[in-house]
Amino acid sequence: MIVITIGALVAVMSLSKFTKTPSLQTAAKKVAMDIRYARGLAMTQATTHGIRFINGGSYFVYKNTPATVVKDPATQQNYSEDLSDFRVGIGTTIDFEFNQYGKPSLNGGQTVSVSSGADSVQIRVVSNTGFVEILQ
Repeated sequence: MIVITIGALVAVMSLSKFTKTPSLQTAAKKVAMDIRYARGLAMTQATTHGIRFINGGSYFVYKNTPATVVKDPATQQNYSEDLSDFRVGIGTTIDFEFNQYGKPSLNGGQTVSVSSGADSVQIRVVSNTGFVEILQ
């Protein structure tokens, strides 16, 4: 019985090293969805749209230039997010822009890092297609 308990304890401890915190996973999914939202706006409105990530933990979606922040359709406020509610941060300042076909016109192939303590998740925008993927 003691051997099984010790074995289970070791398994749980080693498993916890490989799982990301729920807040980090939720934040990474939110970031990926908002990148996809910017891409979708570019395709439906047939004009350049982008998303700017600011080192530390915030970002916003814009039309044509970062000076023109789009409005959130639900609140009519600027479409921006502060990830401090998730207790995570953004590791770099970077913009992603998409053309009317959904193809990245700025920083395709690059990643944005969302981190919480020592854990981090990378979100990549694939060059040529604009596909957004979460890398573990």
